Order: sequence, then C-alpha cells, then structure tokens
Amino acid sequence: MAGKLCPEGWKRFGCSCYFKSTKQKSWYESKKDCENRGSDLVIINSKEEQKIVSELSKNGVSWIGLWTKQPDSGETNQWKWVDGSTLTQDFWATGEPQYSGYSSAAYCDQHGRWRREYLYNSKNWICEKKISCFL
Repeated sequence: MAGKLCPEGWKRFGCSCYFKSTKQKSWYESKKDCENRGSDLVIINSKEEQKIVSELSKNGVSWIGLWTKQPDSGETNQWKWVDGSTLTQDFWATGEPQYSGYSSAAYCDQHGRWRREYLYNSKNWICEKKISCFL
C-alpha cells in the first residue's frame, strides 16, 4: 500500500494528489515550492480535474501550471503547461486571456475560471503529484 496514498495535507483525485498552499508567492516561487515537494504546479487535463482545482480555489485564487513567456516581436503569447505541453482544453473567464506584451501566468479564481496575471505578483498555488493507480 506504500506509495499509493497522498502525503498528509494533500487531496487525492484519480491518479494525482493535490496540495493547496496557505502562503502567497510569485508564480516562479510557487513552481519552485512544488518542485521541492516532488511535484509541479497543477496541469489541468479534464473538466473533472478542473472541478477539483475550482474546489481548492473557492476560498482564494491559486496559481496553476499554465504560463506564457514574453513574445518576440510580432508574435502572440503562446500558452504552455509547465511540462511543455500545449493547451488543449481551457477554462478562461470571459474576456481572458487578454493579450500582454510580457510574461504571464494563469490562476484559477474563486469561481473556477482562469485569469491571466503578471507572474511576479503573489498568490496561493496548487501543486500536483502523480501517483500510481494500480492496486
């Protein structure tokens, strides 16, 4: 049974464990904190997973693992997950993501919608750790 349960303070859903911080840090600092916990900022791959993230964010907004670097001249922002994968399903709030000429990251608001923010601002964050699903 060892290795199948989530660490204390983490919530299990499917083949992942989720940790919601109680502190606030920049997106980069949040990412580093997740890495120090053997995880990364959450990557949302389904409506079901978005529901979990929304539930964890209902009492305060949370950084997720979606970001874009400052675009080169003439390019638009390209949103990517922290593992380098491209965005295939999104849950943006109406009017988001607004174009910006600087590096940005996404956070989940209290209503379960994503919003773009300057990644040096401070917010809570959600880490995701993949676990074995086999019995």
